[in-house]
Amino acid sequence: MRFEFKILQYITTALVSIAFILPITANAQSGASMLEEVITTARKRDESLQDTPLAVSAFDESFIDASFATKLEDFDKYAPNVNFERNQYGSSAMIGGIRGVTLQDIEKSFEPAVGVSVDGVFLSSNTGSMIDIIDIASVEILRGPQGTLFGRNTIGGTVNIQRTKPTGELGGRVIASYGSYDRTDVSALVNFAVSDNLAVKLVGFTKQGNAHTENIDTGKDDEGIDKTAFSISALFTPTDDFEAQLTYDYMDDESTYASSVNLTESNGLICWLFGACADTSYGISEANGYETSYGSKPFMATLESDSINLTMSWNLGNFTLKSVTGYIDVSDVLDAEVTGAQDLSPGVGLIEYTRYTESDQTSQEFNLTSNFDGPLNFVAGAYYMDSYYKIDGSALFAGGPCCFGITSQDTEAYGVYAEGIYELSEATRLTIGGRYSFEEKSLVKEKPITCPDPSTAPAPCADPKEDWNEFTPRIIIDHHFSEDLMAYASYSTGFRSGGWDGRSAEPDAIGPYDPETVDSIEVGFRSEFMNNTVRLNVTAFHATYEDKHETVLRNCGSCGENSSVTNTQNENAGEATIKGLEIELEAYPSDALHIRAAAGFIDAEYDRFAGVNATTGEIEDLRPLRNFTYTPEYTIGVGADYRWDMAQGEMILSGYVKATDEFTTNVVVDSLAMGRDTIDSYTTVDLALTYLRDLGDGKSFSLSLSGDDIGHSDGRIFRTLEAGTNYYFGDQEPGRTWKLQMDYRF
Repeated sequence: MRFEFKILQYITTALVSIAFILPITANAQSGASMLEEVITTARKRDESLQDTPLAVSAFDESFIDASFATKLEDFDKYAPNVNFERNQYGSSAMIGGIRGVTLQDIEKSFEPAVGVSVDGVFLSSNTGSMIDIIDIASVEILRGPQGTLFGRNTIGGTVNIQRTKPTGELGGRVIASYGSYDRTDVSALVNFAVSDNLAVKLVGFTKQGNAHTENIDTGKDDEGIDKTAFSISALFTPTDDFEAQLTYDYMDDESTYASSVNLTESNGLICWLFGACADTSYGISEANGYETSYGSKPFMATLESDSINLTMSWNLGNFTLKSVTGYIDVSDVLDAEVTGAQDLSPGVGLIEYTRYTESDQTSQEFNLTSNFDGPLNFVAGAYYMDSYYKIDGSALFAGGPCCFGITSQDTEAYGVYAEGIYELSEATRLTIGGRYSFEEKSLVKEKPITCPDPSTAPAPCADPKEDWNEFTPRIIIDHHFSEDLMAYASYSTGFRSGGWDGRSAEPDAIGPYDPETVDSIEVGFRSEFMNNTVRLNVTAFHATYEDKHETVLRNCGSCGENSSVTNTQNENAGEATIKGLEIELEAYPSDALHIRAAAGFIDAEYDRFAGVNATTGEIEDLRPLRNFTYTPEYTIGVGADYRWDMAQGEMILSGYVKATDEFTTNVVVDSLAMGRDTIDSYTTVDLALTYLRDLGDGKSFSLSLSGDDIGHSDGRIFRTLEAGTNYYFGDQEPGRTWKLQMDYRF
C-alpha cells in the first residue's frame, strides 16, 4: 500500500508538472513534432476530436499498433473513468463500465450498460463483446449517455470500433508473437483487387496458449486460450457516389480459463456442509501467488459465431445516405466447476454447471447526413433490432443432479432519431437532438418453472411480456474562443429498458424490473497550444440515475432451506448521483518524445435504494447494504514513447504506468465485513522496446519485446462475487507477462 501510494503521488505530481512544464519544453525544442489531427465519428459524421463537444477518447491505427493491445480491455488504461474487465463465465465476455455504470453479468436477459459497436453494428450481449484487436482502424470510447444517435443501451457510454477497409492494392501484413505461458499468436491480412471497382480483404488469426495456473490435483498446467477466426470483406465501388461493403466473420473459441478461487466463510452453505471454505482454496492461491487451480474439470467457456455485415453509402450531393445491416449467430457453452472449491473426491466437483446457449440478432439502421455549406446541418435515422436467445442449463451438486433451467427470450427494439447543429455565429454552435425508443420483450421458461402459465395469474409468469418506450433528448452549446480553444456545455439523457430475470427459479421473482434513465450535465474544454505540440482536454460531469439497474445473486427462497440454487435479480436502485472530472493530455516535448496521460476522478452514491432485506424480509433502505461497483475514486495513467535512430531504422522505448484506487465488484456488501467485496488499489507498469525499419515500397519490419504489469511477479484477484449465502468466489489473473512480436508489412 505504501509503495502504491508513493506511485500515485509521483503520477499526480507528473500530471500537474506536465501541464505546466510542457509548454516551456516544447517552446525550447524547435524540432518538436506537431500533434496529428484526430478524426472521430462520435456524432455520425467525420469531425475533428478538438471540435467535438463530447467526452471522447480516440485511438487511431498507429496508436493501436504501438500499444500492443490484443483485446478491448487493454484500452481502459488510456481513457479516464473507464473500466473493462473480462468475464470468464462467457466466451470473450466483457464487464464494461464507464463512469460508474456497469453490467458484469453475462445473463442475456440483462442489457449491457455500455454499447459496443463494430462497423456500425451494436452487439446485443456482453458475451463476444471483448473484441480481439486485429485489423482495427480506430477505437473511440464515448463516455456518458449516448442516447440520441447510437443504438440501444448506451446509458453508460459507447465503444465505437471501426475496422480497416479493403484498399484494392496488393499488400498485407503478418504478425507473429510468442510470450508467457506458451502464448503463440499469429495473424495475417492481405488486400487485393478483383477488378477496378471490387476490392477484397482477407484476415485470419489464431491464438493459442496455457492459463497461468497449475492444477492442485493433477500438477499439470491448465489449458488456456484456443481461438481461431477468419474474415473476408469485399468493397464494391461502381461509381464515385456509391459504395457497398460486405463482410463475413467466423470465430471458433475453444478457450479454457483458470478456475475461480473459493472465498466462502462459515456462513456459506458449501463451507457449512462440506468444509469447502476459503482456507482450502483462496488461502492456498494467495500463498502460491494466485497460480493455483482446483478441481479436475477444466473451466471451459467456448463460442462459435458467424456474422454478416452489409454497409452501403450513397453520396447524394448535399446528403449522404447510409445503410448498415447486421446479422450475428452465436453458439456458446459454459462447462465448469463454479465455486472454486477443491473436488470432494477424484472427479467429483462441488457444483458443476453446464450451460448451452443459442442466440442471434438482426439489425438494420438507415441514416441521412447533410453536407450543407450553410449554418445548419443534421443527421437523422431509424434503427431496428431483433434478438433471440435460448439457454439450456443444468448443474450437478456434489455429483448428483440438482438444478435445471431452460429459458428463451425475444427482444424487438425500434428507434428514430435526429440531431441538428446550427451555427449561431462563426464561433458558436447549438446542437439539439433526440431519440424515441420502443422495446418489447417476451420471456419463455420451460424449467424449473413454466412461463407463460395463465394459472399463475396475477403473478408475472401469467404473461411475461412487456414493452417500454422513452424519448431521450440532448442539447449542446459550444464556443471557440480561438482556433485552438473550444469550450462546451451539454445536457444529455439515456435509457436502458426494463426486462425479465431470465435466470430466476421462482415465478414471483422473474420481474419485470423497471427501465433505467439518466440525466447528465457535462462541461468541458478542448485545447491545443505551443504550436500544436500539446493537447489538453478536460471534462466535468454530473449525472442523476433513476431506477438504476443493479444485479444481485441471492438464494432461491422457495427451493428448500439447504438449496444451492440462486436467483439472479436485477434490482432497481432508486436514485443515484455520479459526478466526476476527467483530464486527457498528449504532447510532443521534442521530436523524439511523445507523452500521453489520462486521469479520472469520480464520486458515486445511491440517493435512494429501497428494497427487501434478504435477511429480515422487510422493505427498508438498502443503501448501507449495497456497493457502487466498478467505481474507483481515481484512475491515473501516464505513458511515453522515446525514439532514436539505430542500424538503418529506429528504436522505440515505450512505457505506461496506471494507478487504480480500490473498488468493489459485488453489489451486496460483504456480510462478514471481511473485505471480500473489495479489490485493493493497484498500480501496473508496462514497458516495450521496438526496432522498426522502413524497407521502402510500402514495406516495413518491426521486432518488439514488451512486458505487462512488470512490477508484480504474482497474480491477483481481479473480481469477486457472492452467490447468495451459498458461496463467495473470486477470479484470478496473472501478474507479469512478456511477449516477443514480429510485424511485417508488404
